[in-house]
Amino acid sequence: MDSSTPLSALSAQTPQSSGENFILRFSPDEALAAVVRKEDKVITVVDLKSGIPRLTIDTGMEVYGLGVTGSSIVAADDRIIATWNLPTGDRIPNLRASITDSIRTATLEHDFRGTSWSVSVISVSPDLHHIAAAGARADYDTHMCSYLCLYDVPTGQLLGTVTQDYGFIHTPWFTPDGREVWCRRDRNEPDRWRIVEDSKSDVTELEYLGSTTHRSDGFPWQSSCGYQVMDGRWILGPSGKRLFWLPPQCGSYEWDRRWVRRFLALSHSELPEAVILELE
Repeated sequence: MDSSTPLSALSAQTPQSSGENFILRFSPDEALAAVVRKEDKVITVVDLKSGIPRLTIDTGMEVYGLGVTGSSIVAADDRIIATWNLPTGDRIPNLRASITDSIRTATLEHDFRGTSWSVSVISVSPDLHHIAAAGARADYDTHMCSYLCLYDVPTGQLLGTVTQDYGFIHTPWFTPDGREVWCRRDRNEPDRWRIVEDSKSDVTELEYLGSTTHRSDGFPWQSSCGYQVMDGRWILGPSGKRLFWLPPQCGSYEWDRRWVRRFLALSHSELPEAVILELE
């Protein structure tokens, strides 16, 4: 382990209440990380090279989903999608912005408020073009029904929907190329859907591809560079060498970790702040 970047600036900007998880996303070029405590309203965008916050956004909404590239950031709740341009250069760190500074704001075509359906998790595609929302019917009858919805980010238009009468769809995420949506249902292996766009009819559908056990970079908690987690605690290098041991408060749950190539993010709810480790 050559370097680590704890997001210490978050301690002064993010409420430190226990029992909540962080939403943390890396940019595809591994230059930036965006983080917010789940259901909080303040997002911090951090430069991974320097560890300095580049932008702090007061969104004015409880953030359910987050996506960032080298130039833009998208945040969403169960009703609103907002997009910001990121400032360039390194001379003016930690700029503050708000929802009124967003360059584009859209409303989800399907408004879940006031209905019997609830949103559990929202995921933004790596290119910030799509949003996947998963949830379930809010009542507690014995017939559980869950859904997966695909939205267009610029317009909020509902592009496709999958409904299941069994299990519970949760934790949706996009593959790195943004062409597939994967969802874990209960404790089963993830289900895969391909995003199919017909340019002639202007129709987008979600084509079911089945479940998978293949451990590839389609899993956000798996490294594509050969790093591994052994027994839920030991981080192993590509050669199998033990690099370090995760503290007990990080837990053994794989969804509390997020990998992008050589970066590992720890976002367990018991940690006082999110932590990013750079492994080489």
